[in-house]
Amino acid sequence: MDRINELLVSLGVNTESFAFLIPGTATIMAALLTHIILKSIILQTINKFVMGRRISWAEPLVSRKILNHLLLVIPALVLYAYSEHFGSLAPVVSKVSGIYIIVSLLKGTMQILDWLVDHFQSEQKFKHIPIKGYVQVITIVIYFISLILIVSIITSTDPKGLLTGLGAVSAVLLLVFKDSIMGFIASVQISANDLCRRGDWIEFPRYKADGEILEVSLYTVKIQNWDMTISNIPTIAFVTDSFKNWRGMEESGGRRIKRSVYIDIGTIKFIDDALIKKLSESAVISQFINDELSQLNDTPDNASINKPTNIGVFRTYIEHYLKHHINIHQTMTLLIRQLPSTENGLPIEIYSFCNDINWKNYEAIQAGIFDHIFAVSKEFELSIFQAPSNNDMKGLAGQGPSF
Repeated sequence: MDRINELLVSLGVNTESFAFLIPGTATIMAALLTHIILKSIILQTINKFVMGRRISWAEPLVSRKILNHLLLVIPALVLYAYSEHFGSLAPVVSKVSGIYIIVSLLKGTMQILDWLVDHFQSEQKFKHIPIKGYVQVITIVIYFISLILIVSIITSTDPKGLLTGLGAVSAVLLLVFKDSIMGFIASVQISANDLCRRGDWIEFPRYKADGEILEVSLYTVKIQNWDMTISNIPTIAFVTDSFKNWRGMEESGGRRIKRSVYIDIGTIKFIDDALIKKLSESAVISQFINDELSQLNDTPDNASINKPTNIGVFRTYIEHYLKHHINIHQTMTLLIRQLPSTENGLPIEIYSFCNDINWKNYEAIQAGIFDHIFAVSKEFELSIFQAPSNNDMKGLAGQGPSF
């Protein structure tokens, strides 16, 4: 080495400029060797072991390349630790390797957070927790800390000094991150009060959203409407505005039926022997008449004030029919009530709960119940009110005098 230096000096070359070549080269070679060993041997061995043994908890470390980002920081640490061997280039090597370390750790941390989001969202017991919103807050904090560290490395200043200086612009930061802060507070309130969860059926009239929640994040709640469109609603809106969550219906096991049948008031009358005989001979309601209303025959003819009406018997029959319906939830409210009469007739409201909450099945069951009610009303000599149609008007015109 001394002879090389003497030769360079005799040629007029300043040997101090090249004093870092050998130790610097050795440091680079050590870093490269470490990189090769980690990537080609250690990481490959770990990947084969994990995938071969099908270790479920470790598979994300391989598929998401989390270990790649974390282990490959070691070569940069070698350069950073021995950066003084690069002579005048030491500050540049130190800063570049330091920035690389921070960026690699940042990538690895982001992959870990993404894995946590997917893991918790796939677990049923954590379904009600808006984990993505919390992770987004943590992500912002980590990015902020990383940015401070990178700036401190580039400017060779103490991170504490930078944080102190940021106090002067805190108002600006609050303005910039206003939506993030409000979204975080909304996420905490949604979780604490259990307002909505991923998978809930939500109706939000203000935003014309009606569908299932796909995702609860820091800024928005993503809803897939039943027409397959996607609505993105601000998270804060779930705290400040009114919306309907159908989760209670799904958990109760009963879906409400609330619909009215309008009876033509002109067809309401007292029950007489002829109608009782007709009802008793009906294959549909004869059992009901024989079991429940046989006392009608004992009502004196002159006590018409006490005689039941066909609309009253009709209400009783509907209740009897629903109490024996296999698709009606018998432990929930079952009510057949008469509402105030209107210009469309006398409303008889059916208020009950179907024990099948599946939308398609519920609609079919509800339709079947009202099909039966419409059809059986004729047995009680009642007419369902219906506004005159175009054909009705034409029929009336045909019966009148021709001009």
